[in-house]
Amino acid sequence: MAGARKPFIRTRTQRAVAGRRVFPFLALTTLTVALLAGLVVTIIDKEDFPNYGTAVWWAIVTLGTVGYGDVVPHTGWGGSWAASSSSWVSPSSPS
Repeated sequence: MAGARKPFIRTRTQRAVAGRRVFPFLALTTLTVALLAGLVVTIIDKEDFPNYGTAVWWAIVTLGTVGYGDVVPHTGWGGSWAASSSSWVSPSSPS
């Protein structure tokens, strides 16, 4: 398709790689996803995540693939959100 625009994320990623600013780009992306995931899991699973700090801790540990197990979602929605949010930052091959 002539004149099609590249997706925003792909363009930003290519710029970061070309400018050798990969680490700051990945760090900012991971932090943004962790803050967003913490906010959402606080909203959908109040029982297991009573405050935002606990939820952000869980998100950082989950995104870092450490998974201590000290804080985990027990509801179906919480588990679904955990699975989907952890896949946002996982490495994937370029298309």
